[in-house]
Amino acid sequence: MLLQQRHISYLQAKHILYKCERGLINNIDDSSSISLLAFAIRFYHINLIDTTILCLSENFESFVEQNAFCRLSNEDFKFLVKNSKLSVFHKGIPIDNSELHILEVVGTTLTANQVDNIAYVKDVLSVIQFSEIPKIVMNKMSYSYNTYSAFQTLDKSTFLDLKNNVHPKRKFSQILKSLEFSKACVQNSHSKLPDQLQLVRYFKEISDINDRPKKFGLWITRWEGYIDIGGIQIEYKSGKSVLHGVRPKARHSILSEHEFELDEDEVITNINLRTGMLLDSISFDTNYGRTYGPYGSNGGYPSSSSSSQKEVTSILSEEL
Repeated sequence: MLLQQRHISYLQAKHILYKCERGLINNIDDSSSISLLAFAIRFYHINLIDTTILCLSENFESFVEQNAFCRLSNEDFKFLVKNSKLSVFHKGIPIDNSELHILEVVGTTLTANQVDNIAYVKDVLSVIQFSEIPKIVMNKMSYSYNTYSAFQTLDKSTFLDLKNNVHPKRKFSQILKSLEFSKACVQNSHSKLPDQLQLVRYFKEISDINDRPKKFGLWITRWEGYIDIGGIQIEYKSGKSVLHGVRPKARHSILSEHEFELDEDEVITNINLRTGMLLDSISFDTNYGRTYGPYGSNGGYPSSSSSSQKEVTSILSEEL
């Protein structure tokens, strides 16, 4: 009987702890994430740690402006920098060269906290993915060394020769291609899009996770009396151009043409469609809160293909 009571008490306590953790996760925001990270690390709540680090990544720039990372203890800060899920987001998407920004935060935070322990500084720097920093900006390494006194606890030659051959790549690493993550986004969209243009297609390989659509051009045609999206041409950041559909040779077959270009950090987060026998109209929502379109007619039935900004690395594949 006593053993049964203890078992029930254990289950009740576990349920209460689970509810408390879910409550913290559901109510986390940028004002509480720093203190919650310290709490989560102390009691090693994995789910809370992951959620907190995602929040820190999404609000990375504002935390830097507030010097908020200085509020973490040295050990908690080291834990944060070592975490493979740490990244730098801008307007809902991971930025290019996030590792350089993380290196700058290490310099700012350690210098502000007057850290001069050589072993600690080397330990923190050992997790920086130096291979992620483009050679074209590697000259900033020397600038960083001269700027932050914490880095100067090491010899300059030692600092400039630092490498990371041990720790895993970050989740949004430029080198690590998050294929399973991207496939899930595309698969989620694929079933809702029409077969005529195959706008979002399952893909097996990404040559560059940062190669995103930049410029869109589309044309409206009439087929058997129905207004239809005749095709879409997409230009990528790399310069690659992909054509979906067939462009009529006769200019009079095209009712209208439309073109728009995304800003540097702007990505498509939702594709709105109206479909019937054909693809009647299409519009695109972005992480900037803009909507391009709708282009086409008012016929057909509405549907959409959307994904959470928190989960999207690249909404559109090389095939869109």
